[in-house]
Amino acid sequence: MYFTVPIRQLSETAKALGMGQFSHRVRTTRNDEFGDLAFAFNRMAEDLEVKEKIKDSFGRYVTPEIVDIILANPESQWMKGATVEASVLFVDIRGFTALSENKTPEVIVDLLNDYLTRVTDSVIKHGGHVNKFVGDEAMAVFGAPAANPDHAQAAVRAALEIQDEIADLNLQKKMNGMKIGVGVGINSGEMLSGNLGSQKRMEYTVIGDNVNIASRLTKVAKAGEVLISKKTFDAIGEKEGDLRFEERGKAPVKGRRAHVTIYSVTRSKEEQYGDLQAQG
Repeated sequence: MYFTVPIRQLSETAKALGMGQFSHRVRTTRNDEFGDLAFAFNRMAEDLEVKEKIKDSFGRYVTPEIVDIILANPESQWMKGATVEASVLFVDIRGFTALSENKTPEVIVDLLNDYLTRVTDSVIKHGGHVNKFVGDEAMAVFGAPAANPDHAQAAVRAALEIQDEIADLNLQKKMNGMKIGVGVGINSGEMLSGNLGSQKRMEYTVIGDNVNIASRLTKVAKAGEVLISKKTFDAIGEKEGDLRFEERGKAPVKGRRAHVTIYSVTRSKEEQYGDLQAQG
């Protein structure tokens, strides 16, 4: 009994941890080697439980691959300043202030949560991560911190899916008669990535001129539109047969003398019809 009970307890705990039951603990008051071993097991279980909670929480906003990169080596280069090639997507609701007038806070919150959930799911599905929410605007990054040579195409496909999701949201008529439209802007190129902020609160993000251009394109986009820059257009090329590009001229960008050439993106009618059949 002197050895049997603690060995059985340790065996049960090891089995529970192996099955992902990180809340399991060894219950013992022994003050010997078995007690030390039980303490070590419990400490390991606590660390695993905290790590799993972080992974679950962070995993709501980024792809599992990015979560694994961060948790596997939290002090690696992704935390520090680096220049990366990536695509940034911004999306926000057109006329949200007027839309929210005479609506209760509960209705507005319900609308925003449904809308932002759909945005998040679409971004993650295409390998990006939601970097931040600012009111009714969301910012997503593709190609950082996990490199993706097809980041531009991934961002565009996520944007088109977001527009599909908004159309579906409106069809469901869950919003007490509220119908929304969103504009999406995307730009690609070099940008600075890193963990920015203060000692009390840090945030992984990307900054730079190319991020500002994506934000500007979002302001220009009308409800239902996906606008991209020439950099994003060039990164994708015209090899994707189901995508349709239309040059929309040039737009000024704050802080830049040169205007940015803009393209709108849609799917071919055949592709859109196929998506409607799949949904219906």
